Amino acid sequence: CGFQYLVMIDTQGEVWVCGKGSTGCLGLERLFSAEERRIFEPVNIREENLRYIMDKRDDDDSQRRRFMPAVEKVATGINHTLFLTEDGHLWACGKNNNIELGIPDVDDRWSATPGDLHAIVNEYARNAEEKLHPDESILSISAGNMHSAALTSQGRVVVWGMNRHGQCG
Repeated sequence: CGFQYLVMIDTQGEVWVCGKGSTGCLGLERLFSAEERRIFEPVNIREENLRYIMDKRDDDDSQRRRFMPAVEKVATGINHTLFLTEDGHLWACGKNNNIELGIPDVDDRWSATPGDLHAIVNEYARNAEEKLHPDESILSISAGNMHSAALTSQGRVVVWGMNRHGQCG
């Protein structure tokens, strides 16, 4: 449960969402108008995004979109959502003004986008011991207000995002 929204995973790893998606936290690319931003019935984000892309596609559109693989875990914050896929990768959507999505820019994402936790952690690591190893994977995720956390296969907790109050340790 996020702030005014809900994210569910079915037995096939498909993601279903409902609620208020005004910040992109639902992962639905089509929610740009105020009227569309409240979803009262659960919708499958893969089906909804594919339908939106197909409706808006030009005949000469050669841009290929990546869709998130099966999801194993989800974590919701106030304005962002994290997904841990069955292949151990981080995907995210929503607000990213504090890099809480694990994507190294401050652009919000309206659809699930692959994060690069290794790049974020390794850029800000104070020494070689703090850096993530290339084979270090994510086992679990958590989303806070404007920060996020992950447990890695090496037993380390990695936290990123806003640290104004020391919430990132």
